[in-house]
Amino acid sequence: MLKIVDRYIVRHLLVSYGICLASILGIFLIIDILTNVERLLSRGSFLSALGGYLVAATPVAYYQIAPGAFLMAAMFTLSSLNKTNELLALRASGVSIYRVIQPIVIASLDASCQNGDLAVLVTQDGEAMIKLIYYKGEELLLRSTNSAYPERRLPRSEVLHLHPVVYIRMGRV
Repeated sequence: MLKIVDRYIVRHLLVSYGICLASILGIFLIIDILTNVERLLSRGSFLSALGGYLVAATPVAYYQIAPGAFLMAAMFTLSSLNKTNELLALRASGVSIYRVIQPIVIASLDASCQNGDLAVLVTQDGEAMIKLIYYKGEELLLRSTNSAYPERRLPRSEVLHLHPVVYIRMGRV
């Protein structure tokens, strides 16, 4: 269960993440469009070519930019809390800095992989696996792409690393 302070920190984090992601993604796509403008102009209707290009390029750019944007958002959130002396108040009331950072770490696990994503997962025991990730409350439901292996439930606290696997299929298969 999230405490009031956790919700406050996560709200600041999500606002910062939205701003960072929109800014960096916008700059990335503008630069990408400007480098490919000749190819887009040669396809006839510029707006339809641009629309198709943006539909194809945005998910790829998102997966490249999202981790850095989240890191920047975490830094902005902590510096904002420090600037307004909210970190000082939390520390003076006996809250550990690790307890302050805990909602940011949990949110980073949630932000890195969405429901149904194929991800590389490393547990506290050092066990590594590639599974489809589904969030069920405080647990992760792990499904294998091979139906011969059963589903597995794992508490979020046992997850050491969680990284999405990005695959792009282009052209005919």
